[in-house]
Amino acid sequence: MSHHLKEISADLEELLKLRSQANRATVQTFLDDKIQQLAAEQAKLTSTEQKPVTPQVTSSTSNTAVLPTIKLTNYAWDESDKFVKIYLTLPKIETLPADQIIHHFGGSNFDVFVNNLEGKNYSIEMKSLRDEIVPESSSVKQKTGDLLIMMKKKTEGKKWECLTKIEYIEKEKRKPKLDDKADADPQASLMTMMKQLYDDGDDETKRQIRCYFLTFFEINQNFDSNVGFFNKIFIFSLT
Repeated sequence: MSHHLKEISADLEELLKLRSQANRATVQTFLDDKIQQLAAEQAKLTSTEQKPVTPQVTSSTSNTAVLPTIKLTNYAWDESDKFVKIYLTLPKIETLPADQIIHHFGGSNFDVFVNNLEGKNYSIEMKSLRDEIVPESSSVKQKTGDLLIMMKKKTEGKKWECLTKIEYIEKEKRKPKLDDKADADPQASLMTMMKQLYDDGDDETKRQIRCYFLTFFEINQNFDSNVGFFNKIFIFSLT
């Protein structure tokens, strides 16, 4: 690898680090353009160094086409005790030279840039991961038709359940909130859970809950201690 190519690779790595820290849209766009420019130059130099030197006639002017960059939002993922793995479907990714896949891992973030795969660039980044990772033990691997991102967990054995902190917080918000006095008053806890399901549900969910309690009242004509409890649910189900 020539000195110039090494310099470009180092610049790209530094730019990716800056890109993962940038929050302003204007700054992100500026860095994306610069990354794409250097990535195209890197691919051109790599291709030139790999080809044998042969006499050729070149045009007096050279136009480098700007390739479209596609942000990857569809992926699959899973986790083990040691790693969190993200799977990206990219046909023919196994044929791309490894140095055209530029990646950076931080303590709680990562970004990957794929340069000139079948005439297109691809990028993916995630900030505020669910938990911390070990950057030096994380990697990107090319599989047949897939790009695998492997992030080494800093805390082995800890289940992430979600990829980012925001996703985890939203998931926790959606969980039914049981009353702290559930053991002492299980009926009140059930009513709290059912009311939350009703309040958060769509029109069809609300309709089903109303039908359930109306049917319950029709079938259970003789109940004493639960009258107040079910009346409360019946009232909220009609509001």
